[in-house]
Amino acid sequence: MSSTRPGAHHLVAILAGVAANLILGFSSLFWKVFAAIPPATLLGYRILLSLATLIVAMALLGRLRGLWGRLTWRVLAIHLVAALFVVINWGTFIWASMVMSSRAGWVI
Repeated sequence: MSSTRPGAHHLVAILAGVAANLILGFSSLFWKVFAAIPPATLLGYRILLSLATLIVAMALLGRLRGLWGRLTWRVLAIHLVAALFVVINWGTFIWASMVMSSRAGWVI
């Protein structure tokens, strides 16, 4: 039997979703600071920091050992394709954000 109340998981999910959207919304305030950094560099930092955060979180939760037992070539290939899509998505987002902010500067 679970010790949590029914619906508590839904509340946590809703709060996590709201927090993620707020963080994403406020992160756009910092794009002017990053304007001088090339998009590929920003994307590289995002990848490395995400990987480091994931490794630390998995280590703290004690799930790093379980990961090694489940890795297969098929699983790695699926994650590689997914990572490629994320890189394309974020690369496009960063490039478009910089292009649009530079164009907005000409209009203003």
